[in-house]
Amino acid sequence: MEGVYTKKLTCPVCKSEVYVVRLKHGTYSVISRYSDLHPWVNGINPVYYVGAICENCGYAASESNFEEISSEEIRKLLPLLAKKRLAGIKGMSEERTWEDALYVLSSVFEQYEIRNTDPYNLGYVAQNIGWLYREVKDEEDEQIWLEKALQYYLKAYESSPQLPRVFLH
Repeated sequence: MEGVYTKKLTCPVCKSEVYVVRLKHGTYSVISRYSDLHPWVNGINPVYYVGAICENCGYAASESNFEEISSEEIRKLLPLLAKKRLAGIKGMSEERTWEDALYVLSSVFEQYEIRNTDPYNLGYVAQNIGWLYREVKDEEDEQIWLEKALQYYLKAYESSPQLPRVFLH
């Protein structure tokens, strides 16, 4: 597919090679943005390529921190990944469909929750899932996921050690 390239990663769970599809610069142009920053684009939809999944074991994460997982987090994921292998793990082609994007992002979200990942990352994934539902005009699921995103973003904001301290006089 034109406009994409692959990046090779190593699955931290099963050590298999994982090829992540990346978008080349200029593959899409932003036509407009909603107030929640959802991009409407001309070209390949970048939301479809937010997550990465290992086709061998089912481990999923955002591409930017795919290889960052502790042995304790792997232990927590093993029961889920065993179920995924039994059910069959969906392979991803270079050209992702809406269904592919939902499958990957849902897998990322589920695994981030089990790993008790940073609430900002959970909010980001939930927001992208909400945007997927917006694109197919499923307002009910869109609102469910955007509400989850908001709650995780609030949790991230409230728990951030980098917030300015408020002094009471």
